[in-house]
Amino acid sequence: MLIAIDLDGPVRQLIPKLVEVYNREYRDDFRIEEITEYHLGNSFPIGNDIYQLLFKDFVQEIYLEAEPEPGAIEAIHELKEWHQLFILTSQPAGIQEHLSRVWLERHEINLPVTFAGGKPKSEFRFDLLIDDCVEHLRGGQEKGRKVICYRQPWNHEWPDKRMDWFKIQEVLSYEWH
Repeated sequence: MLIAIDLDGPVRQLIPKLVEVYNREYRDDFRIEEITEYHLGNSFPIGNDIYQLLFKDFVQEIYLEAEPEPGAIEAIHELKEWHQLFILTSQPAGIQEHLSRVWLERHEINLPVTFAGGKPKSEFRFDLLIDDCVEHLRGGQEKGRKVICYRQPWNHEWPDKRMDWFKIQEVLSYEWH
């Protein structure tokens, strides 16, 4: 099975690192649980200015120092034995692409990487999409593909089960070999 895996959210804890930087810079105690939508500007107290921190002012710190999601690296290494995996990310073009490749290399995640470049992820070839964005998941479903919603506070409205890596690994090991 060809599995596309989103990078930020399911593999890299980009948003927790952003929250840490935001709290440090704005002397706030904002919590990740307060992010209730995929579009960050709707949840952070500074609105769309949060993108200035994420994509410009602290881009290197956030993109390179973010931790891996618990269980992600181990699950990816195991799933590679049975499936074809690749990273499919919709992050903006520019320095983020380079920083993401460096981060993946540092964490020994040796997978092909596809940057969607603004195209819907459903336009790419895959059998299964693991993502934390409801919009991308719905797009995959509309094309008749299997999808798994990676559990995050901002995708609580997803109607099916939301999973972490431990559950994903279990499901893929037993149900979809």
